[in-house]
Amino acid sequence: MKRGVLAAFVAAFIAATPATVLAEVSYTILSFDDLTGWKDDDHQAAIDVFKGTCGDLRKGEWPAVCAMAKSQPNPQVFFELFFRPVLIEDGKAGLFTGYFEPELSGSRTQSFRYRYPLYKKPPE
Repeated sequence: MKRGVLAAFVAAFIAATPATVLAEVSYTILSFDDLTGWKDDDHQAAIDVFKGTCGDLRKGEWPAVCAMAKSQPNPQVFFELFFRPVLIEDGKAGLFTGYFEPELSGSRTQSFRYRYPLYKKPPE
């Protein structure tokens, strides 16, 4: 199954990448030991986030991987069994960004749960 997940990732990457760009891109499968700070990372927080995405992962081998995530007592072992770090390079300097968009519940009526008013959107 591990090879299937890696193959699915690589296949999805290749399918989504134009041929002109793909010719310039190389990838190298790394070891988790190659990742600085991997041993000290918060694997429980990472698996909690992963399990939160399982509702969207309904195709292929993902349901089985999600079932394993829910039953594996050691999150670090889970990631090391079912995922592989991959270094993707194209020889150019780049910037990888991620975005976080919080979703907050609110109410137009004050209650015990919604007791703090929001007067305006925060400046940031």
